[in-house]
Amino acid sequence: METNDLAALSYASQLLAFAALSVLFLARRAGSPFSGYLAVAAASSSLLGGVLTLQALEFIAFSTVIVIAEWTTKLFWVVALFSVLRALDSRRLAEKYTWRYVLPLLSVALAGLAYYSDSRFDSLAVLLVACGGVVMGVALISLAEQIYRNLPSDSTSSLRYVCVALVVISAYDIILFLRAISMQEIEADPWAARGFVHALAVLPLAMFGARGEFDPVADSPRQAVYYTFSLLTIGVGILLWLMAGEYVDGDNGRWRNVATIVFGAAAFSALGVFLVSATVRARVRVYLTKVFFKYKYDYRKEWLRFISTLSESGLENVASTAVRAVGQIVNSPGGIVWVQEEEGNAYVPIGSWRCEIPTMSPISSESELVQFLVKRQWVIDLEEMQRYPARYDGLEL
Repeated sequence: METNDLAALSYASQLLAFAALSVLFLARRAGSPFSGYLAVAAASSSLLGGVLTLQALEFIAFSTVIVIAEWTTKLFWVVALFSVLRALDSRRLAEKYTWRYVLPLLSVALAGLAYYSDSRFDSLAVLLVACGGVVMGVALISLAEQIYRNLPSDSTSSLRYVCVALVVISAYDIILFLRAISMQEIEADPWAARGFVHALAVLPLAMFGARGEFDPVADSPRQAVYYTFSLLTIGVGILLWLMAGEYVDGDNGRWRNVATIVFGAAAFSALGVFLVSATVRARVRVYLTKVFFKYKYDYRKEWLRFISTLSESGLENVASTAVRAVGQIVNSPGGIVWVQEEEGNAYVPIGSWRCEIPTMSPISSESELVQFLVKRQWVIDLEEMQRYPARYDGLEL
């Protein structure tokens, strides 16, 4: 099969997948205040698939029509994510931060990237699609991060599926168009596969469409926070990519394909070490927490949130509410509260949150578990304890 035929099939699958998704969002628009926006965004992705199918079949040229379709689709998804963020953030903190700081920053980045790429492309349409794809992809990932990380830890919403899908789509586009800027052309095979990648991302989006009930009380954070981790990380990565591209081009391009293979192998090797080594994962996690999340917990805000959670149920279900209030601080999915008996030294379970209270005898204050907790003041990681029992002095639960 020729590359153009494969590209036509790829983008036709995008057209059909997003058309079906748009219908699903429209059917479930009563369940959430932003399903209508998501339906329009999905419809724009479907129309983009149709336009790119015609381009692959050579009915239309890669021209202004493609630029308009690409930019319009990205803008509709930005608006859709903003509508989700508005539902989560009643104070409009993230929106104000975006308009005041992020939008000017992305505008400057777009202008700088276009200036850098101007001499690399013969076609203005390809230049605008590539530069817009990179910058708008960064914007979408940043918005997805705001939604994902501002959802309460105990939220049952399926909005996280929307975030995952858009991160996949945007990350693929960023890499595709960055390679296009480096190679001075859009590579045929990745461009042909793009429609299939977008169509696959419909699956997690459809999971939200099928289960997309939004509870403004349970799914909204008490105070939204604007996170800049993805914006800074991807921005630095793009700069490093372009600097490496300049070095490669400075050697007449002889290193281009070799460098791509070497850098890719290095990245996959680093990823493999990260996935296999528990020690490396732990060190990276601690390092990132210290460097990027030094003030992860604003104790004043956490204390106010803690009090607010405790006061929700009044004098009813105090034990369960207390577990939930503590669990939210560390993103725990559930827990049980144990209280020492008034007469005696044993601990008994008196309440739980998202857990069944075990039918077992009270735990003596002289037990190995209680003594370990009193001595070490640790939070016991069950997986770590199974792998490294020596760290827990051979503790058995």
